[in-house]
Amino acid sequence: MERTIVNVRLPNPRPNIDPGYAITGMRAYLETGNRSTHRFNPIATVLGPLSITARSTYIVDWGDATITGPHATTGGKYPDGTITHVYQDSQLLDVVVTQHWTAHWSLAGHSGTIGGLRSSGALGDFAVREVQAVRTR
Repeated sequence: MERTIVNVRLPNPRPNIDPGYAITGMRAYLETGNRSTHRFNPIATVLGPLSITARSTYIVDWGDATITGPHATTGGKYPDGTITHVYQDSQLLDVVVTQHWTAHWSLAGHSGTIGGLRSSGALGDFAVREVQAVRTR
């Protein structure tokens, strides 16, 4: 009996917040840097081609004890991004995006779903700055 072992890797998010820092009291707009759907090229097996399509949502740990999600979108840039957060304190922190995947597969007339899959990416040492206005005469 022949056995086929399939080893596929889901893509990791590559989070980004422009312009590379946040300002206290203002919205930070996160881009996940990854698509929410991933289709693998068909994988040849002894039973025929294996098709896999994975769909995901995002959980964001903003690094200040705030966790949001699940988010169904990939976020976006200011002013239209859909994954946002307002920081209260200036600090250096790590923003972690975890992608929760569900993969649907089909092979030789059979199909199924595999859940509980995850990939993650981080924006390390992300700076949150405080800005103060100064008035001079």
